Amino acid sequence: MTIRAKTGFDVKALAAVAVTMFLWASAFVGIRFAGAHYEPGSLALGSCWWARSPWA
Repeated sequence: MTIRAKTGFDVKALAAVAVTMFLWASAFVGIRFAGAHYEPGSLALGSCWWARSPWA
């Protein structure tokens, strides 16, 4: 069952897109912060580890 606004847009889909864009944009801030404290190799290794984790 979908919830539709009066305009015909699926509200759940729009909310999912908004949350995804917010989290994606927030990642850049986190990467910039981490880049000041870790070496590039460590960031790359952490990225590979996270991509292979069950949370990804």
